[in-house]
Amino acid sequence: MKFLNKLLVLLIPLLLSYCAQKTIPYSYNTSDKLQPVVEEKLVELEEEPEDIFTNFSVDSIKVYVKAIIDSVNENELYQINGEYIFSKNVLPEMYNKNGFILNWHNEKNRLDALECLKMSWTDGLNPVDYHFEKIQSLREDILNNTFLDYHEIALLDILLTDGLLLYSYHLIKGKINPNTLDINWNFSSRAIPESPTKLFLDACDKNAVMETVYKFRPQYAPYPQFVNEMIRYQMIKDNGGWEKVNVSNVIKPNEFSNELSSIRKRLFVTGDIEFEESIMDSLYNEDMVNAIKKFQNRHGLNPDGVIGKNTIEALNRPIDQKIDLIKINMERARWILNDLGDDMVLVNIANFKLFYFQDSVRVHETKVMTGSYYHQTPIFKSKIIYLVFNPTWTVPYSIASKEILPKLKKDPNYLSTRNITLLTRAGKAIPQSSVDWSQVSQSNFAYTLRQEPGPGNALGQVKFIFPNKYSVYLHDTPSKYLFVKEERAFSHGCIRVQNPLDLAEVLLNDEKWNKEKIQEILDQKKEKIVNLKKPLDVLLLYWTSGFLENKDAFFIKDVYDRDQKILAGLQNNDWEKLMKEYYQIIQKDASLN
Repeated sequence: MKFLNKLLVLLIPLLLSYCAQKTIPYSYNTSDKLQPVVEEKLVELEEEPEDIFTNFSVDSIKVYVKAIIDSVNENELYQINGEYIFSKNVLPEMYNKNGFILNWHNEKNRLDALECLKMSWTDGLNPVDYHFEKIQSLREDILNNTFLDYHEIALLDILLTDGLLLYSYHLIKGKINPNTLDINWNFSSRAIPESPTKLFLDACDKNAVMETVYKFRPQYAPYPQFVNEMIRYQMIKDNGGWEKVNVSNVIKPNEFSNELSSIRKRLFVTGDIEFEESIMDSLYNEDMVNAIKKFQNRHGLNPDGVIGKNTIEALNRPIDQKIDLIKINMERARWILNDLGDDMVLVNIANFKLFYFQDSVRVHETKVMTGSYYHQTPIFKSKIIYLVFNPTWTVPYSIASKEILPKLKKDPNYLSTRNITLLTRAGKAIPQSSVDWSQVSQSNFAYTLRQEPGPGNALGQVKFIFPNKYSVYLHDTPSKYLFVKEERAFSHGCIRVQNPLDLAEVLLNDEKWNKEKIQEILDQKKEKIVNLKKPLDVLLLYWTSGFLENKDAFFIKDVYDRDQKILAGLQNNDWEKLMKEYYQIIQKDASLN
């Protein structure tokens, strides 16, 4: 309730008084500005006859507004004329304070609000969720009637207000509650800006309703880029999308193929190549090779320039799938892009990449391996506290009792050849031969296995520790050969780093911890703990679409099959259930304030 009241305070002064010129809907405090190249995509609503919504008895319209508001207050299913109402507890208070007059009696304000709702698709959301079809139907009836229908005018005004409030809520919180998908979700959700009264009084003075509404969007990249990409791909779809590419054989650089012409056209549609046609269309020349490498890189493929099965499959993915991926990851962005620091380590689990940002600038990037499908790396936020050089590895009990125990029974030298110490529950080291392994099972395994520092240690030469209940951390690995793979979901959940010593150096960021000093510590073959100067945010995220450093959009495989649940949630129209969930969230937010 408190959340909705705040949201109402933010929006209503604007809804009542804004008279600005129509603007392209964007406003961001980020270098990734939206470009005004899509003006033709904005809503062109039919102009209304003069005074169509104002040429009526104010006292009479109040009666109709009050009657509808009273029905909302009494209706347990939160519906008006079949439309579920989000702001059920706010509307009565709002209209009562306004004396039950219309919020949208001004034509410019009304058209701007309608435009906001219709353009909600640029956020990967559905205008239908915000009563848009019902509002448009009512509006057409009102415009076409020879007499004024006070009930329809009142109903339109209330639905338009509720639709804008719900849209604003979705921009702030997302349509889906991430806790319903992951009970261990530990990211804080975005809150209403502080000093809302002053913020919106200023907005009223500056005639900036639309800009203010769009400020509810996440202000961090990559959200602005997602909006641009949503518009771009929707325009590609409206223009017919792309034709399927049929390739019978693998095509390598400098080879000839009649199928290259259709591939070039496909690449041209998505901007991966500059020209749609070439004098030498049948020659796989340098221009085409570079375009294919760019495309491969954007789709999580090895950018070798060879046009094979995986590349053709990526070229032929339907445009609707690309649009869905943008929608899905925009919802993720609404959950996560909140109160981010300037310095952080970010791991994209789905893309097998780690990034280090310093002063909001990407200064380091490296490949990683993440958990397998059956040992998925969790999504969470923590802080890196310290590093351990020459770490020991205490083998997790589940791995020791399930995976290693059978090997101990077969190989009497298994532990010694791998530099692993066998410990009793009391912590005493004992030889492997002192145990009758035939009598040991998974249920009575009473030992600890500790791998000592060395070249074969599963954690390699360094690990990066951040507190969490999953026992997940970043670490080196002796299995460097696996980094050449396109998909690198190989671990039991921890994150293996390709160049961990480089990462250690940039994180320590201290002349005392240069490469020479780090190597000196490693040569001692003894465990060494080094604290960071201050804890550093680490975010383990899961993005199947996003943007590369050069701003090109990427679309990659959903290795953990998580996307479909989000897409289903975005398409969910069980509004009775959704409204109940929203009210639980609102009540929880209110209890925290």
